[in-house]
Amino acid sequence: MGLVLLFYPFPGFQADPTFVKTMGAVVTAFGIIRLILFIRQVKIKRLLEEME
Repeated sequence: MGLVLLFYPFPGFQADPTFVKTMGAVVTAFGIIRLILFIRQVKIKRLLEEME
């Protein structure tokens, strides 16, 4: 969703394009951070399961 907002393929909207692109960047950054945290959590869980 963040990438869609970042590239702003709907120029017919009445919204400010700068605001939409900024929100797209924020949503994309948040998604990337969540993905990194999820992958890290899975690795830690696998490591703990292997240690048992």
